[in-house]
Amino acid sequence: MSTAVLDPSRAPVDLPVAEQTAGLNFLAIVRRRWPWVLVGLLIGIVGGLLAYTARPAVYQSNAQILVVKNRTDDFGIKDVGRSGYMEDYMSSQVTIIRSEKVLTNAAHRIIPSDLRSPFPAEESERVKLLTAIFTATREKDPNSPTSTNNIMNVSMKGANPDDCQKILTIVIEAYRDELRGVYDIATLRRIKTLDAAIESQVKRVDADKQEQLSTSTKLHKLTQELPEQVRIRFTKNIDLKQLNESELRETNGWLLLISKVGDDKRQRQQLLMRTGQYFKGGGAPFAGNRYDPNDPITMIQQLEARQAEDGKKYGSDHPIMEALKAQIEFLKKQAEKNNPADPEGKQDGLDQFKAFLEGRRDNITESLKSVEASIAKDGDTLKDVLPMQMTIENLAKNIQDRQKKIEDYDQERTQTELTRVSGGYEANTLNMPSHDVTPVAPKLNQSLLLGMAAGLLFGVGLAALAELSDKGFRSPADIRARLGLAVIGHIPPIRTNLPADEPLDLEPTIVTALRPKSIEAEAYRGVRTALYFNAAGSTHQMIQVTSPNQGDGKSTLACNLAVSIAQSGKRTLLVDCDMRRPRVHRVFHLADPGPGLAAVINGTVPLSTAILRSVIENLSLLPCGKKPSNRRNCSPARTSRTCSTASSPTTTT
Repeated sequence: MSTAVLDPSRAPVDLPVAEQTAGLNFLAIVRRRWPWVLVGLLIGIVGGLLAYTARPAVYQSNAQILVVKNRTDDFGIKDVGRSGYMEDYMSSQVTIIRSEKVLTNAAHRIIPSDLRSPFPAEESERVKLLTAIFTATREKDPNSPTSTNNIMNVSMKGANPDDCQKILTIVIEAYRDELRGVYDIATLRRIKTLDAAIESQVKRVDADKQEQLSTSTKLHKLTQELPEQVRIRFTKNIDLKQLNESELRETNGWLLLISKVGDDKRQRQQLLMRTGQYFKGGGAPFAGNRYDPNDPITMIQQLEARQAEDGKKYGSDHPIMEALKAQIEFLKKQAEKNNPADPEGKQDGLDQFKAFLEGRRDNITESLKSVEASIAKDGDTLKDVLPMQMTIENLAKNIQDRQKKIEDYDQERTQTELTRVSGGYEANTLNMPSHDVTPVAPKLNQSLLLGMAAGLLFGVGLAALAELSDKGFRSPADIRARLGLAVIGHIPPIRTNLPADEPLDLEPTIVTALRPKSIEAEAYRGVRTALYFNAAGSTHQMIQVTSPNQGDGKSTLACNLAVSIAQSGKRTLLVDCDMRRPRVHRVFHLADPGPGLAAVINGTVPLSTAILRSVIENLSLLPCGKKPSNRRNCSPARTSRTCSTASSPTTTT
């Protein structure tokens, strides 16, 4: 065990309040004071048994009720099928059966003379009693943790099992009557609400139809065509306008190039060769310096091939096809004339191509004007027609939705009206109120568990009280707080199982000699240094080692401290003053301890003869010697404890 070394010569130490009043560690208290906890536990068990025997017996009657919501089909036949079982309405049913109205109705039906146990005469007291002894809960579905079935568990507690059964039966009947009355009122209220909803929807449908008719009349006045036909024509004209604009830009581009060439024959010949890319058939339709009468036919063939290809895509009545047709007619007229404007052959092919482009430009311009006029007209029409058409469509959708709501409301009203006769809910008793003669309370295991819990708390309280009343020392802080003495050193437990560094014939506890580099030896040297510092400038030559009880480590401390002082170079004498249990000669393995201190005190041997040398340099020993009798060394007035305290090992330097 560890050892604390005190120095009574030092002034008392003022400790912080937190160190003087350390908090209670209940786990440590229970380990040290477990008998008190055991006493409290036994007291709690006895108290639980007494409470169990003193409490009156309580009986309980149980029953199960299956609550089903009635539904009807279109023919008024009751349907308690899957829809009735799957709907969750049990929360409201539990509230209804525990309501004050149901319990008051049941209290009116109870006849006190039919019961074996006393029953209150006042109505308010009866309702309070029923509220306290009656319970109702919904039974959980074991197959689905998120839903519940339609079974309700009800129970009644009391001092007599027959009374519990009778009262529970009366409460169930009162609950059934309440269901019939509540549902009848709720059904009438629901029918009234549905009638108002149907009337409101019919008025809204009539208003929407009137607005739809007015908007359709305005639409027919604007145009006889369908809005979709106008929109399709408008889209096609937009595409045709873009095509004509593209061809017009291309035609104007060629005319601009021809006007820039002038009379330069070489440039005119080069530009004439480039005209072949203007046609998809390839090759220049106006080749050579003179006009080729066969070239218009080639151009007509190319345009006819294009007309056949685009006809599959656009159709015969598309504006693009009409433009191609006009170009073909123009080329045919040019081919018939066979160039009468140039009988002498002065015009070249580029002049002919220019004349062709100018004619084509005029045709495209006329077609573009016609398309733009049609686009403007159809755009104005669509601007007025589309909002009206959208309004008509929205009104039609609203009318359809409202008519669907009217049908739903009407169907629900019919079903609600048909279920009035049969009632809204059916409460079927699956298990009739039981007649259990086995009391449900008090329970022995519950009484014992509560008693044990209270006893444990009481035992821990007793242990804490004993801990607070204990004045013993458990830490150096307790020593400083209670004695006001300074702790000059703290020796850790000595490890005697380690091998020795020095081959000396000593007990393993003398670590300052056997293992001078160990932690324990360093702790003893720390105590030595503290003693030197405390005795600096004074004439102290004697150190007394003492403790209140045997086995505290006085001999071990005195021997190691003496060895440590001797190792510092001071001549040291270790005196064994323990006349009852001397140990110094055993610690140093002295075969013959000699006469010792006892003989010196008796005067039979001089001090120099009794002092022995040890194996430690500068350390001498004065063993106790032969133990004297108590009568010889202690007066009758002194106690054995006083003699023992006075006979502690002493180290003299």
